[in-house]
Amino acid sequence: MELFWSNPLALWLGGLLLLPILAHLIQRTPRNTVPFGAMMLISRLKRVKRRHRRLSDWLLLLLRFLALLALVLAATRPEIRWFEIANASQAPQRFVVVLDNSLSMNHKMMDPLQPSLQTAFEHAKSKAYELIQDAPEGSSFLIVSAGGEAEKRGEWTRTTSNAMSSVMDIQSGVSKTDLLGGIRTARRALEGEGGTIYVLTDEAGQSTANLGEEIRLLMEQKASFIPVIVRAEEPENISILSAEYRTGVEGGIVRYQVMNYGPTDREVMCTTRLPDGTEIRNFVQVKAGKKAENFITVPRITEGGVASIVVEDDTLAEDNDFYFHLPRIGASRVLVVDGEPGATASESEVYFLERALAPFGSQNETLPDVVNPGGFQKLQEDVHKVIFLANVMEPAPMASILMNFVRDGGGVLISLGGNVSSARYNSSLGALLPARLKSIQTFAQRGEEGRPMAIPDLTHELFSPFQRGGAQEFSGVRWRTLFGVEKISKDAKILLSLENGAPVLLERKIGKGRVLLLLGPVDYAWSNFPFQSIFMPWVQRSVRYLGGDSSLGGKRVSGEVDQDMSIKLLDIPGELVLEGLKGTIGLQKEGEKVRFQPRYAGAYVLRIHGAPPLAQVVVNHIASESDVRVLHPLVEVAAQIQPDQFIQKRPLLKWFLWAGLALLIFQALLSFFLTKEVDDDQS
Repeated sequence: MELFWSNPLALWLGGLLLLPILAHLIQRTPRNTVPFGAMMLISRLKRVKRRHRRLSDWLLLLLRFLALLALVLAATRPEIRWFEIANASQAPQRFVVVLDNSLSMNHKMMDPLQPSLQTAFEHAKSKAYELIQDAPEGSSFLIVSAGGEAEKRGEWTRTTSNAMSSVMDIQSGVSKTDLLGGIRTARRALEGEGGTIYVLTDEAGQSTANLGEEIRLLMEQKASFIPVIVRAEEPENISILSAEYRTGVEGGIVRYQVMNYGPTDREVMCTTRLPDGTEIRNFVQVKAGKKAENFITVPRITEGGVASIVVEDDTLAEDNDFYFHLPRIGASRVLVVDGEPGATASESEVYFLERALAPFGSQNETLPDVVNPGGFQKLQEDVHKVIFLANVMEPAPMASILMNFVRDGGGVLISLGGNVSSARYNSSLGALLPARLKSIQTFAQRGEEGRPMAIPDLTHELFSPFQRGGAQEFSGVRWRTLFGVEKISKDAKILLSLENGAPVLLERKIGKGRVLLLLGPVDYAWSNFPFQSIFMPWVQRSVRYLGGDSSLGGKRVSGEVDQDMSIKLLDIPGELVLEGLKGTIGLQKEGEKVRFQPRYAGAYVLRIHGAPPLAQVVVNHIASESDVRVLHPLVEVAAQIQPDQFIQKRPLLKWFLWAGLALLIFQALLSFFLTKEVDDDQS
């Protein structure tokens, strides 16, 4: 409600208010008088009367001033205006109920009279039921949801139970508000034949800013527009705006911003959850309508992946979590020692190994460091976590370094081949190997199929990701040649074997680290292993199992709910799946890109079915939906289009005129009695 001046130019008449003041000043008697003789007695007798008249003079001045002020204001034709929404006609007609089921409608709205209704959305559904039940008999109904992308929920119906059932089927969502689409859908459904459109919304944030043109069109088509506002009296919400990892002391810091959309200052607790499950809590003080910045220190050694920050705020719990990528902190890289470098990349011993470790090429943040045996001194224990020895001829110079590396928590994977001598390895690496090596065993010649490999124990940590699928691919691997072993250590395990039980991959724990021994090469000389779809995920999983960072961080993608997202990939064999907390998301392949549209916030992983991840995706809630403040009231937007329908007026001209006349009459009477009193005093 506000006071409005229909003729503001009349305020120039306010200059007349100076007239009573001037008249008062003119009538004042001189102050500097000198009494003498008998006049001193008369002066004392008149002093009491003068005090009384002085008060009366000021009262006359005030009355004359107020009288003129009231008349001047009356000349401006003042009126009180307020927004009011008219009720729908009681005649049977067509009703469209547009129900906002966006993220912001989940904010808490407690009502002591309706304790079972917890959120604005639940209150909106309750009001929708009432509108349908109270509609005139014979009316038709159409229900439209306005969260995400607006859509009709069923067709026109004359049965109230069917209409209420359509409302009941609408669930609260986490998508953006689409009031524009909802009103457009409703207008088109009326087909220019008139009707009433109810819009049930919390009108939060910018959701109502661009509706003017659509409201104008529906009013031109003789449709009634009735907003039904459902929100808390003073909506509150706090959410995380951003989070970013920065290098620094210890393991670096994560700096994040918190926004307070409420009308009061708040102190909230924020919990940072690292990929390994570590939780770091701290408190943040946020002023009303402002944002605050805070940070946490990351431990010196931290697993890479998706981290999150959770703010404790129950007013809108759906946007409390914010997800972000966190790189591996501490030693994590892979050092590959190529025992037989080739003239070209594809002829190199580790060609397939490099492709498996970095399927995205130079885009990958975890490209392995590849050296020949002479470059082994490039090993940096504060950088490298895993070492691959690929068909290295002479391991003796590396033996003591490898042993200390494993004891201190590093991981080593040794693959054998034509350069390897059983005697040299048993002599130099005997304390490191899971078993002593025997001579090479040949099962089939090149070009022949070879012996199949058995499916491993999927309960083992190394192979547990394959429980969801892909394990059958192990049986497609055929080995023509392998090294034999003897005297397997008591603390060693056989992880992979042929179907006849011959070992293929062995493991041994030493100190804080592990050693994996592959009894064949990682190229196609002895098997078809590198050509199988299981090879790349097995290599990546082995790196993570040994403590390093595989290509999981190579593709890190971020987006929002309902956003069209894409990931560019090389030609990777196998069926790709995108998995999240609520199951898999449908993928669409377009050339080298994979496209998808997430419906929920959270962490997602892209993988070959049942294999370790190829890429990670973080999806956060739509930031604009966290703003529960009312910036553009819907009734004000509609009033700009058709003010007569939404603005009520009450003229105040008569009230100011009567007040001015009454004050003039009162001051005239008061002036008459005061003048008479002065005359009596003089006489």
